[in-house]
Amino acid sequence: METKVLIVDDEPSVGEVLRDLLDEYGFATDLAADAETAVFRQKTFRPTVALVDYRLGAVTGLDLARTLRKEDPDLPVILMTAYPSLDLAVKAIKEDIYDFLPKPVDRIFLVRSVAKAIEHRNLVEENKRLLANMKRTSAMKSKFLSIVTHDLRTPLTSVRGFCDLLRTENLSEAESDKCLLNIDKSVKRMTDMVVSLMDLVSIEAGKLRVDMKPFDYLKICSEVEGMMLTVAGTRGVTVSWKVPSGSLTVNGDTGRIHQVLSNLISNALKHTPKGGRVNISVSAEDSKISTEITDTGEGISDQDRERIFEQFYQAESSTHKREGMGLGLAIAKEILNLHGGDIGCRSPGPGQGSTFYFTLSISK
Repeated sequence: METKVLIVDDEPSVGEVLRDLLDEYGFATDLAADAETAVFRQKTFRPTVALVDYRLGAVTGLDLARTLRKEDPDLPVILMTAYPSLDLAVKAIKEDIYDFLPKPVDRIFLVRSVAKAIEHRNLVEENKRLLANMKRTSAMKSKFLSIVTHDLRTPLTSVRGFCDLLRTENLSEAESDKCLLNIDKSVKRMTDMVVSLMDLVSIEAGKLRVDMKPFDYLKICSEVEGMMLTVAGTRGVTVSWKVPSGSLTVNGDTGRIHQVLSNLISNALKHTPKGGRVNISVSAEDSKISTEITDTGEGISDQDRERIFEQFYQAESSTHKREGMGLGLAIAKEILNLHGGDIGCRSPGPGQGSTFYFTLSISK
């Protein structure tokens, strides 16, 4: 990042000397001869450090420092004065002035002070980033525990309930089969959750594995199409596919790409009401395969679209009952990153459907 120094001195000749000196050492500089100009320059120049003379006409350098920090609280201010005193030094400390230099300014002290101020600012910003990451991690852990507790309890309760029915009630064969079917669904749901959590742990550790081998992507599409027919029929949603003829060879992990495609189509089906449509289109151009899944479902707001690929994120604008832990899209994004592909979504807005798309490289 370019380091920028805003020099504020009401004597233009002094400001020019300071600018020439700092320019020699590779600092980008800008000049202001009064407080008003300095405030304007701050908005356009966005300085990393401010070098401010104490006497600036009707205001002091301390007054200006307070004003500049309203715009940029982390801005280090170095105060210069031709009339240094203990009283002024104490005032500067109270105002959290980074450094205090007597004029005429010694060039070695000046360059050293500016360099240290920049280093100080970088450390402050890094600490803020680390703190923000810690807060996000803490929030994610809390959300993780809440979601896992809720989402695993629900199918477990279902399994226990149906087991109790099978054990204590005199059920007909059809009723018993229905109980067993519901138990199977609940177990599958829990299995999917555990697999997603294992993938998440691998992603966090940077150890998500992909077994890269050449395969026909259109064969994967055909397999997923067959899987989704029953789901679409149950939900009353029409699914159409548009794929090129022949074959499209991709170097990648067959299982992982199958996981991405089936997850995106499954999401589209979940969020599309009865009577709606889901259209899947596959096209190849140059060295890229593009896949688009478009639905006539509830759509996505701009706010949700910006965060939809974050771990555990559930769209706020969704009117659909929450299913799953909000990990599928985050995992899909990581899988595609490992394949050198991309993923994204677009939507006109809530109630207007959405399109999820991803790309893969054609194997030569």
